[in-house]
Amino acid sequence: MNRSEDLSDVFELGCPACGQADHLQILITTLARITTEGSDPEGEHEWDDGSYCRCPECGRDGIVADFRQKNSHAEKTALASSDSEVHS
Repeated sequence: MNRSEDLSDVFELGCPACGQADHLQILITTLARITTEGSDPEGEHEWDDGSYCRCPECGRDGIVADFRQKNSHAEKTALASSDSEVHS
């Protein structure tokens, strides 16, 4: 079975409450050009383990470090396979 990548695969992130790992909201830092007509973001943006993070599915919030997955997807799959073999 071919599974598309999610945040747990790419950033080792996922919601600790509901488990979804398709999308999270993270407060980023970026420079913006401010004029009398408004603001325009410029260049790259940054975030780290201390940045605010929220799950839009269940509303769980905290910092990015709270959303770090303990095991990678490959490790979870291996653990699930070994568990099913033990229970078979």
